[in-house]
Amino acid sequence: MYAAGEKPGEGSYVCTMCHLEIIIENDGEELPRCPDCRATFYNETV
Repeated sequence: MYAAGEKPGEGSYVCTMCHLEIIIENDGEELPRCPDCRATFYNETV
């Protein structure tokens, strides 16, 4: 599980509350708060 503000690296992450997918395109990019529900936790997709 990853939190908003973390830099988890390139990949696809899904909000644990509303399941919105966020794509991180570079290693320096931080996960934002979910733009739909404002939640702060994500799971990495496989």
